[in-house]
Amino acid sequence: MFYLDENLSPDIAIVGAARGVDITDWKSCGQAGKRDDEQLRFAAAEGRILVTLNRRDFRRWSRRFQEAGEAHAGVLLVKENFPPWEFGAVVAALAAFAREHPDGMTPYTWQTLLRVAGS
Repeated sequence: MFYLDENLSPDIAIVGAARGVDITDWKSCGQAGKRDDEQLRFAAAEGRILVTLNRRDFRRWSRRFQEAGEAHAGVLLVKENFPPWEFGAVVAALAAFAREHPDGMTPYTWQTLLRVAGS
């Protein structure tokens, strides 16, 4: 369901797998060093929601993809004050998002990932 770009640690995917959350990452998918548009294109080809800290660029890329008619499965933006090094908290937020959105996101949309209370 989720694909982490290079702004987030691949360890989040490892923690997610241990908790049964479907998360892949840039490193395990061989996407190191790819441009933002290539990361989004890869996530789209895999049918995965891209998860990133890069709010400015990926909101812009989402609009560009829509204008070009190039589909993607959505972008989840991790807020700067959401500590991405707290892997368990990120996984808890992704798991909650997956429960609330079992069919994923509407194509071309972006949304902010919210921290789960108590995580």
